[in-house]
Amino acid sequence: MPPKKPTTEPVKKRQTKITELLTVGKHDGDEKSAAPETSSPPSEVEEQVNDKIRASKEPSLNVKHTGKLTFHDEHLTPEQKLLHAFDLTYKFGSCVGVTRLERWERAKRLGLNPPEEIKELLIAENADKDPEIRESLFYGRV
Repeated sequence: MPPKKPTTEPVKKRQTKITELLTVGKHDGDEKSAAPETSSPPSEVEEQVNDKIRASKEPSLNVKHTGKLTFHDEHLTPEQKLLHAFDLTYKFGSCVGVTRLERWERAKRLGLNPPEEIKELLIAENADKDPEIRESLFYGRV
């Protein structure tokens, strides 16, 4: 059987563009939406979820225990609760691999305004000898 000759005709098969496969969602500032919004009022459950979402977007640490911590804290002292809240507040940077005082000082250097109450706890007498005060919540776990 003789070999087939190559053709110069374009391929007739339709090629799909990646943009045809993706749907476009609504972005901030866009007036168009991929799906029309329903006009029914939100249910009580939806309102509770929306309230939690709004609350989570607010700054969560003015160095008070806000009740938003996600660990069991009944056995902790108020100072430990405050330190755990500091550990879980990402706006001061990562707490893994550094002591709480090093993290506080780094946040201060970067102008992130870490709470002074935290520094007072960390420089208190014997605080540098107690790993529960000196080290972050994740020390020895990650």
